[in-house]
Amino acid sequence: MFEILIGILATYYLTLVMHAYDGLFGVFARIRAKAPEQIQDMIECFVCLSFWIAGIMSFVVGVTGISNWIVTTLAFAGGAVIIRKVTQ
Repeated sequence: MFEILIGILATYYLTLVMHAYDGLFGVFARIRAKAPEQIQDMIECFVCLSFWIAGIMSFVVGVTGISNWIVTTLAFAGGAVIIRKVTQ
């Protein structure tokens, strides 16, 4: 249970930073500016970006099995989107 909470918070934070802030030394701003158009479209969409970051976070947390990975990815992304909607 603790891993799910940490995963949701980490997914939210990383998505928020990549989506809305320039980052240290403007690294995220440069990534957004130099990314191909399809990637820029994904970065501009908080929900889309949270899904991809949640997939990476599921892997980092150590989820095994494809079905567990899919469910955990959806939980992380859904939690991040809920936090975003509540805080806006």
